Amino acid sequence: MIRVCKLMVSYWSKFKKDILVDMIGFRFYGHNEVDEPSFTQPLMYKKIRSMATQPTSYAKKLVEQGIVSEDEVAKIKD
Repeated sequence: MIRVCKLMVSYWSKFKKDILVDMIGFRFYGHNEVDEPSFTQPLMYKKIRSMATQPTSYAKKLVEQGIVSEDEVAKIKD
């Protein structure tokens, strides 16, 4: 996101034209502590909850690439 923002500023500075960035984001556990996002977006949050978390996905990728072992991942999590 930082890279996109820097690109937007550079573009605006050079060409003096506005830029629109369409960004979709989500919070894995909802919008805040008292909100239940699946109430308003049931299909989207059903899909989100079936996905692995970012740390889990990244750890899996590092293990697959041989950068770290499963034991090292476990130690980092502990």
